[in-house]
Amino acid sequence: IQWLALNKNHRELNMMLAGLYEQDHHFEKAEYIYKDLAVMNQNDIEILEKLGNVLIIQRRYEIALEMYKKILSLTWETEGTLYILSHLAKELEQFEIAYDYTRKYQKQWPNNPEILTILAQAEVALGNRKDAIQTLIKLKNLTPYNQEISDMIQKLVLEEELAGNFNSTQQ
Repeated sequence: IQWLALNKNHRELNMMLAGLYEQDHHFEKAEYIYKDLAVMNQNDIEILEKLGNVLIIQRRYEIALEMYKKILSLTWETEGTLYILSHLAKELEQFEIAYDYTRKYQKQWPNNPEILTILAQAEVALGNRKDAIQTLIKLKNLTPYNQEISDMIQKLVLEEELAGNFNSTQQ
């Protein structure tokens, strides 16, 4: 640690120290080191991912979302980055953003039940019940024994029927 204090620019030793802090569950200290490293190495994906992960562990989702957006801009659309962005946006209830990331993820990796669940939740939150029903049917085909999905499909179909009946009586 004394040597690191003398040489703050040594990437590998600082990464090792931050990793040790993480192992000991001193996430704030690890975050501090990763932030310093990120300032000096702005396009280093490994550092940015480690900083993003430490932020997630600390439930600092807004900052982690921004960190992963930067990672996405540097790496293009990798599975891991889109997966994390989808989860972070859902956790923050930013359903338009969650919808965008889950759609991008699904285009490349169409059969991930977690992503399909987030997509359906985003579609419901955005008022796209018909799309949510289709997404849930696909999810049901992947996980046929999940009664919760069947119940959600049934609920959305009923809501859609009621909305259709309500709109036809208003005209």
